[in-house]
Amino acid sequence: MSNTKSSTSIDWVQKAGEHEQNARSMLKHRDALPWAVAFFAQQMTELLLKGMLVVHNNGELVRIVVRYQPMLMAIPGVVEVGHGLTPDGRDAIIVLIDHAGVTGIPPMIGGYPTITRVTGKMIPL
Repeated sequence: MSNTKSSTSIDWVQKAGEHEQNARSMLKHRDALPWAVAFFAQQMTELLLKGMLVVHNNGELVRIVVRYQPMLMAIPGVVEVGHGLTPDGRDAIIVLIDHAGVTGIPPMIGGYPTITRVTGKMIPL
């Protein structure tokens, strides 16, 4: 994973999900080392924060995401809303959904395209 503009915040979220899986797997074993579980939990948190901060600094897009996040989060199946880039490098609103086929997400919001990504349900540790 690189810190270039071609990276999206979703890349960081997906990597954080891998760390969550590692932490959960370790917790299932009686001999898991507490510091190792804490390490993966810390890494997960750090990557989620990077997903929010590292991609770009478009204040207008951030304001639009903040404004429309409650409306998008009210749609059944939407688990998170953020910002990132389209495959060709344009700013976009990223909508994470828990299953394919979620309806009611507009294709454009505030002049920015919306991109959906299926991540499954997000469960706090």
